[in-house]
Amino acid sequence: MVRIQSRLVSFFNNRWLVFVCAMWMQSCAGIGYVFGSLSPVIKSSMHYNQRQIATLGVAKDLGDSVGFLAGTLCEILPLWAALLIGALQNLVGYGWVWLIVTGRTPRLPLWAMCILIFVGNNGETYVNTAALVSCVQNFPKNRGPVVGILKGLLALVVQS
Repeated sequence: MVRIQSRLVSFFNNRWLVFVCAMWMQSCAGIGYVFGSLSPVIKSSMHYNQRQIATLGVAKDLGDSVGFLAGTLCEILPLWAALLIGALQNLVGYGWVWLIVTGRTPRLPLWAMCILIFVGNNGETYVNTAALVSCVQNFPKNRGPVVGILKGLLALVVQS
């Protein structure tokens, strides 16, 4: 029993497993990149004009740009906590937008939609930071290639 437990612990502490899991997280965390394909749906269901959609796009970009909080919290909190915060922000932000667009909840004013998209897209920074920090810590001599592979994977997933 002790031998099986030690093998499980060594399996879950394997740096290559962390790297593969980080690649999966990067491929799933790119919700902000699909805004271009979501904006026509939001535009038609909410009856927004192009200026209002552009305002939502600015809120999305601001949410993606405010990643210093995620980096700061990764210094204080364990990485699983950063992942949890990011997942909750994605769920609350984009989940509520989905509920509004599908008509399950009442429509909100534009400023509230901007806040929801900001919060949802800011959750992506937590996932990205946790993935990059864990891999850079596990591969200290190969930081550049590891970060390049993770970011390149995100670009490939978004392109497809």
